[in-house]
Amino acid sequence: MLHLRFGYASEKKILKSKDVKGFFRVNFKPSWFEDPLVKKIVRSIDRSEIVGPYAVESPVLNLISNNDISGGAKIVILTLFLPEFEYDGSACGENCVKWFLEVAKRHDIHLAYAHLPKYQEPFEMKIVNTGVVISSKDELRRAYIDLDNHDGTYRMVV
Repeated sequence: MLHLRFGYASEKKILKSKDVKGFFRVNFKPSWFEDPLVKKIVRSIDRSEIVGPYAVESPVLNLISNNDISGGAKIVILTLFLPEFEYDGSACGENCVKWFLEVAKRHDIHLAYAHLPKYQEPFEMKIVNTGVVISSKDELRRAYIDLDNHDGTYRMVV
C-alpha cells in the first residue's frame, strides 16, 4: 500500500531530492537495471532505454550512467528496492505517479508531499497524518484541505 504523508514532519528520515543522487549511487545494485519493471520505469519517465547495468541510452544525452537518470526515476526505483525509507514525492513529476502505484502493489512504500499530488483512480492509499485509508481523488483533496486547516504541522503550498 502507498503511505502518503502531507508535509515533512516524520519519525523516519525523509530522503529529499538533494539527497537522492548520492543515496542512489551508494545503494544501487547492478541487478536492479536487469529488472523488467525498472526498464519500464526508465522508458516511461525518462524516455530512455537501459542498455546494461551501468548504462542508459537517452534520446537527449546519448549514453549516460545509470546514476544520471532523472531524480524521479531514481526515487521510484528506490521505492521498489529500498521501501523502508520515506521519499520526497514532491521531487517527482506527475509521470512518476502511476509507477508509485505499481510499486505499492508489491509492497508498502512511503512518500511525503508538500503539495497535493495528482493520483489517477483507481488507487488505495493511507494518509499517514490521520491514519485514514482513501481511494478517490475527492477523498485525497479533502484530506489535504483538512490537514491544512486543522493539523497545524503542515502549510499548504499553492
